[in-house]
Amino acid sequence: MAEQRKLAAVMFTDIAGYTSLMYNDERKALSILEKNRTLQKSLAKKHNGEFLKETGDGTLLCFRSALDAVRCALEIQKSVKDDPGLNLRIGIHLGDIVYKDGDVFGDGVNVASRIETLAEAGGICFSEEVYKSIRNQPDIQAVFVSKKRLKNVAEPVNIYMIRGSAKKKAGVQPGLSIRYAKMFKIILLPVSGAVLIAAAFFLIHHYLASDQPASRKRIVAAIFENRTGDASLDVLGKMAADWITQSLSRSAEADVVPNSTVVHSYASAMLADSKHLQGDYIYRLAAETKADIIISGSYYLQGDVLQFKSEIKNVSDGQLIYSIPALSGTTSQYSELIEKLGNEITGGLEHHIRFMDIRQLSKPPNKDAYIEYFAGLELFGKDPPNAIKHFNRAFTKDSLFVLPLVFIIESYMSQIDYAGADSVFQIFRHMRDRLTPFERCYQDYFESAIKGNLEAGLRYLLEAAKIAPSDWLTNYLIGQDAYYLYKPRMTIETYSRSEIPSPAHIGLVFDPWKIGLLAEAHHDLGNYQQALEESRKGQKYYPDLLWFYSHEARALAAMGRIEEMEKVIEKCHAVSTSSGTIGQVLIEAARELRFRGHIVKAREYAERAVEWYRDHSTGEVNPWDLAFALYVAENWQEAKTMFEKLDNKYPGSISSTGYLGVLAAHLGDKEKAREISEKLKNMDQPYIRGQHTLWRARIAAMLGGKEEAVRLLRLSFAQGRRYGSFIYQVYEFESLRDYEPFRELMKPRG
Repeated sequence: MAEQRKLAAVMFTDIAGYTSLMYNDERKALSILEKNRTLQKSLAKKHNGEFLKETGDGTLLCFRSALDAVRCALEIQKSVKDDPGLNLRIGIHLGDIVYKDGDVFGDGVNVASRIETLAEAGGICFSEEVYKSIRNQPDIQAVFVSKKRLKNVAEPVNIYMIRGSAKKKAGVQPGLSIRYAKMFKIILLPVSGAVLIAAAFFLIHHYLASDQPASRKRIVAAIFENRTGDASLDVLGKMAADWITQSLSRSAEADVVPNSTVVHSYASAMLADSKHLQGDYIYRLAAETKADIIISGSYYLQGDVLQFKSEIKNVSDGQLIYSIPALSGTTSQYSELIEKLGNEITGGLEHHIRFMDIRQLSKPPNKDAYIEYFAGLELFGKDPPNAIKHFNRAFTKDSLFVLPLVFIIESYMSQIDYAGADSVFQIFRHMRDRLTPFERCYQDYFESAIKGNLEAGLRYLLEAAKIAPSDWLTNYLIGQDAYYLYKPRMTIETYSRSEIPSPAHIGLVFDPWKIGLLAEAHHDLGNYQQALEESRKGQKYYPDLLWFYSHEARALAAMGRIEEMEKVIEKCHAVSTSSGTIGQVLIEAARELRFRGHIVKAREYAERAVEWYRDHSTGEVNPWDLAFALYVAENWQEAKTMFEKLDNKYPGSISSTGYLGVLAAHLGDKEKAREISEKLKNMDQPYIRGQHTLWRARIAAMLGGKEEAVRLLRLSFAQGRRYGSFIYQVYEFESLRDYEPFRELMKPRG
């Protein structure tokens, strides 16, 4: 038959957990295959498709249109949703295919087969080409998952899935790469004096988990050696390798050598030397498959107790990455043991490939803990209370895996709940004896962060960098904390040399906090054009975050390009924002304009911000924002009234007390200002971090005490208050700008 080329929708399906089912009950497994075949042939015909062939427990179908393919997939999953034996994964792609001799070939087929491995049990995944064909169908709800680099596919592919299509209680673990690949929505927390907020200290963990083609690893799972003395148990070694291979393949974070290749190599090795499978064979397998990482192991039998041992090694140098603790159980529990073994290996390798060398961890996660850990990351920065619940579950499932504790601590810190963070840190602190040197650096870092000792925290991060120089997370945090210590050059230099992925590597999934930090660091050094470029990069990758429009407005104001700045404000009205408000952009523009000497324009923008907040006073506006806008607009009396109400609502609030102090000074009530300064001095709250002292410095400056103001500023920084060029924008410090001690204090420190 001659070749026929055409555009078509290709569908691949397979049955999750089929290998284990086949071993447990072959007759039942074959019956399920027959049921699946009959169902799919019938539904393919109904939806203008063709059932082409079976490949083991998988099937290949072809359709005239993407819509036909998706509707067929939906009906297939609906038909089997209550069948515990038919946990189907489905992948669909629309592309060029070649028909020949009753089969199909081509890139379209390859892409569809790779997409199928990303789906959960009961799930349906497809490419952007398919999504474009079905997105206007009101009865089909699809969501974007992530951009993935697929094996033997030149360009990354945007992956979508049908919302809620996966089985909630499927008999296998779902693929991590789909279940937890949603991007976070960043919440901008407005704090006077700074655009950049440190609410997402570890947020980049999830963003940087996306593909990095340059560092993709190739993994092979060898057949485990049977050391039980019972040849009838040989099949367990093959099952272990197959389960591990399937589990790793679904993650799509590495190239995994197919189990069929491993079986072929094993058979060849058996013919050559059936007695020494774990010696030269392991390295021969690695060489044949061009693997970077190899998983091998053996199993033993003592009475009725079956025990599995395994290890993960780097092929290039033979170094041990991790040795999985021995797993034991009765012979009747072999399936559970193999599944647990796969979970331990998959969880550890996922973390090794995505985040850091697991040799730096005292204990990598098992897969169950890893799943909860990622569920927490999905909510981190967006829903801290529920994120904490998932991190707690992760720690419960694997109490030797310390990262969940790290994220619980940071979730509390992002809510300014340092007491909560400290309570969890005490658990972390008592684990010190079994931590690696790298983990101890992070433990010391968090202890310093909770206490507000930023300098010490940075030193511990630098120690961690000596242990793991290429660890992207450590380098990221060094750049972040250097910025908080007013070391903008160090921030820029760190990000320039560290291996934090660029947009070219990971497409639209790019870290917004890194872009924001770079924009701020360049701004601090007077590199306004570079700050402008970073802010526009942020808008390109995160068009719904008004934070980056604030950066752009500030940079343009600093360069005196006010007409262009006004266009930025106008552009904000067309943004469907997930974070930030137009009022905040106006406020940042006003403050920068005032700092640059454009007093009249600054007041105009501040008044526009007040007007915007008044117009949006129901629902989306935080009363603190309106109060702050009134303060920036120099509407002292109304601002005072607002802050008095907030002070009554939140008694003991440092912010409301501080504003009332400076407003008293602005209104000429010096006695009241001094009284409030004394009240601030006597505040004895834990985790206060120099905030009260900074307010006292502002009051002192307003009352004409330049020397006292600088002394208090130094003290506030020593107490843990972050600082930087935003101090120059503080209204009360305008009188200090020509005062040499103040100028010396406010020079960038690195």
